[in-house]
Amino acid sequence: NEVLTVTDGDEIAKYDGNYYSGGTAAVMKKTGSGEAYYYGCVFNEDTAAFVARTAGIAAPYTDILDLPEQIELAVRSKNGADYIFLLNYTNVPVKVEIRKRMDNICSGKKEYGERTIDAYDCIVYKNV
Repeated sequence: NEVLTVTDGDEIAKYDGNYYSGGTAAVMKKTGSGEAYYYGCVFNEDTAAFVARTAGIAAPYTDILDLPEQIELAVRSKNGADYIFLLNYTNVPVKVEIRKRMDNICSGKKEYGERTIDAYDCIVYKNV
């Protein structure tokens, strides 16, 4: 861990309940049209969730997908299209909801609504 010294930007988190209590743990600086974050600790799930919420990326693509926690979302973009990979690493089928009609690259069909991703399987959608 590292106690940060804020020289430019804003303190957004402090350490609590340990040797570093009260020290700066995270800093955010607005730059150009975005933001930069500096975090002085090892990441864990709670920290990653905090950073994702703070950065506004905790629930991407919720306008077109409703995904349970068991499904991993990966997105790649090329030539103006997003290729959306939905991966099921569990040993049971998992239901997802597709909120926008999209091309299923694997089947060649347009799909919308509830879908089941089989155990250890994936689906790839093209979103234009």
